[in-house]
Amino acid sequence: MKSDSTALEASRREQMERILRMNAENQVTSGKQEVDKARRKSDTEVKAKQYAMMIADSAVRMKNEAQRLRMISVAKSLSLRSLQMQEQIDLQALLAMQGYLFNKNNRGSRNDADIYMGLYNMAKQQGSTRLKTFAEIDKPIRCIAFVPGKNEFFVSDSEGRVFKCNLENKEKAFSLMNSGNAPAGVLAVSPEGDWLACGGVNSSIKMIPIAGTKQGYELKGHEGRINSLIFSFDGKYLFSAAIDGKVLKWDLSSKTSTNLSTDMLEITSIDLSSDNRYLAGISDNGEAFVWNQEQSSNKMRIESPGKRIRSIRFKPDEEHIAVGYDDGMVELWDIASKKKITEFRAHSAGVNDIKFNKRFSQMATASADESLKLWDTEDFTIPPVCFNDNGGLVVAFNFSPDGEVIFSGSSGTQPKFITRPVYADSFAADGCSYVTRNFTPDEWLAYVGKDITYEKTCQETDYKIRIKQLR
Repeated sequence: MKSDSTALEASRREQMERILRMNAENQVTSGKQEVDKARRKSDTEVKAKQYAMMIADSAVRMKNEAQRLRMISVAKSLSLRSLQMQEQIDLQALLAMQGYLFNKNNRGSRNDADIYMGLYNMAKQQGSTRLKTFAEIDKPIRCIAFVPGKNEFFVSDSEGRVFKCNLENKEKAFSLMNSGNAPAGVLAVSPEGDWLACGGVNSSIKMIPIAGTKQGYELKGHEGRINSLIFSFDGKYLFSAAIDGKVLKWDLSSKTSTNLSTDMLEITSIDLSSDNRYLAGISDNGEAFVWNQEQSSNKMRIESPGKRIRSIRFKPDEEHIAVGYDDGMVELWDIASKKKITEFRAHSAGVNDIKFNKRFSQMATASADESLKLWDTEDFTIPPVCFNDNGGLVVAFNFSPDGEVIFSGSSGTQPKFITRPVYADSFAADGCSYVTRNFTPDEWLAYVGKDITYEKTCQETDYKIRIKQLR
């Protein structure tokens, strides 16, 4: 009887322990669930706060971006307004300058055409020294070639003369290098600046020493007008193309040539990539070919049915090439993939030449429509700066070695040889010297807007007013 009682008690204790253990486990599980629930709630609240902050931050960014774009729009409007104020010198300069400042301070395009033309017009009206027309050259320019790394260049004109220009020599900037009886259509300067190569209509290439006691000489291998001359980056070779359809590579030490175009169509003009790997040529029927000198069998052909390519140019330090057509279209191609990158209408007539700025992201094009344009190579959808005051067809143009200015020579009844800054910043540096005051409050409300805080366009204008009064 006692043993049965003991067994029953043990069974009860075991059952009680089991119940207690189950309760404890349930409590633990419940506790975990509560912890997980609390954690999920906390995470949700944190995420909700983060999301709310993201929405608020996005709203602020959108508001700031909208304000930035609006200020750029106001800047362009002010610049365009300045073009209408020819008789109001102070107001014209203030509008152009304030437009420039709004654009710059709100990260507008440095190549903005409206901003540039506002300041360009102001500079022309004020006789700015930033714009130069060289009266020494009174005949149409055929070619412009800069001496690498120097403030010197060579120009050839329609009478066969070749001039050397030293921009640092204010007394006698121009000196006659060569006087011939036939136009020197193309010029090229060696990388060391010690040789000038001249090609004309008489099929020979004249090599003129720029400095030292070396004797000049001629290279003869073409038949007909020379169209292209390019030195290799080390100056050991000269590449030439002519109307005879041949591309010659000249070894300047031996004065001998190798024909690089024997298995292609007749190539009449060429360009050379900056690393000397690739040659590009335009054939006599308006097609373009790009090939590696070391792998001449691997050629890239560019053509468009019904159109002719008029110009071709490698983009410096990149395996990209630009081609210009007779209908005003421009295309950019990737050489490695042999694919077209982009195309756009650059002019209303044929694109006669293309040049790249070796320092800044710019490309220049000249056309039979008598315009010269500056493009932003980072975004070709941005309207270009357009110069229509060339006085005729732009025959030759080139960027200076430092990339700051562009030189152009035009034909016409009064040929012009002009240099212009490539960006509006140069004009803006002088803008405040043309004014005697700032905007009046009424002018600010009329031209800028009542919701844009008034500011002085020229911070030192009061000082300049006093100086002018004393004079």
